[in-house]
Order: sequence, then C-alpha cells, then structure tokens
Amino acid sequence: MKRNFRQRQCLFLAAALTAAACFHEPVLPPAPARDGLLDQAFSLVDSNPGEAARLFAEAGEGPVLEAARMESWADCLERASAASGAWRGYLAAAPPPGLAARARFRLVAVLIAEGDVAGAAAERGLLDDERGTAADELLLTAGDEAIRMAAARRLAVAAPRRLSALDNGLDRRLLAALGPEDRLERSRSWRRENAPARAAAWACAASS
Repeated sequence: MKRNFRQRQCLFLAAALTAAACFHEPVLPPAPARDGLLDQAFSLVDSNPGEAARLFAEAGEGPVLEAARMESWADCLERASAASGAWRGYLAAAPPPGLAARARFRLVAVLIAEGDVAGAAAERGLLDDERGTAADELLLTAGDEAIRMAAARRLAVAAPRRLSALDNGLDRRLLAALGPEDRLERSRSWRRENAPARAAAWACAASS
C-alpha cells in the first residue's frame, strides 16, 4: 500500500514537471530592444504611419509606455488606411475596451471595403449599441441583400431618424413587419430623439 502511495506521488511529480516544461511565457523583445522599437515607432508616427504601426506591433506589450503604444498604434493604422489583417492583429493584442471598440468599428468598415460583407456583419455583432448602429449604416451599402436588410431592420427600431434620412423608402417598407416589441422600442428611440409625437404614435401602435 505504501509502495502504491509512493508510486502515485512519483506520477504526480512527473506530471507536474511535464506541465511546467510545456508552459511557455509569450516571447517578447528584451527591454532594451523594445525601448528601441518604440523610439523608432514614435519617430515615424507622422512621416510613415504604416511602418510605425508595424514597429508598435513588433515591440509587444511591456511595462513602459503601453497605453501610449496602443493608442498611437491605432492612430497609425487609421492614418495608413490599414487592411483588415492589421486591424485583426491589433485586436489580438487585447487593447483597452475603448480602443478595442474603435478598432473593431474600423475593421467593419475595412471589411466592407474589401468585399468581406459576412465578416463585417460578424464583427458588427461584437460592437456596443452606439457603434453597432453606426456599423449598420455602413452595412446598408453592402451587396448582400440579407445582411443589408438585417441592418435596416435594426436601424428601423434603434435609429429610425437615421434610417429615414438614409433611405426613407426602405424605412417605410419595413414598418409593417415590426412586431409589438419592436414598435415599442421604436417609440423609445423617437423619444430619445426628442420627437414626442412620433414616440406616442408608435407606443399606441405597439399596444394595438
């Protein structure tokens, strides 16, 4: 019995050592190398934002100037009109929530421009309400009719004034398909837009 206990101890120790051997910390540049990359990146922000963005990415996370690195990196990606892959790389670096939302919205716009409407729609689903509504406005230009109509239906409920301004005919076509809950939410949206008469009308329509 003691021998079995010792065997189990040995097996547990071997498993722990194996797990420790398999664990690897992320490989980051040494501190002096990272500092040098950041110096180069900041010096190129105005003259060559694309190269600066690449250097910010290469520098990686660190204890020094991390907030400035992430913000400047996003600025450089915007100024360089970066492709979707660069924006995905930025998001993979786990920026703070505000910068992440900004980057994801830019990613939606870039994906639409690149013709990846399905990818843009998927990313739109990860946005907050305000940026999601702005993304829906972009998706109205999408070539995919199903995605375009889904965006229009969301706007008809959450931002009726904006949809009416963009495509009043489309807004009118969608009204008949709205259920009671959508009509009530549309009423709330009009109230937020300081349009009490329209809000009241849609509140009545929700209860009829």
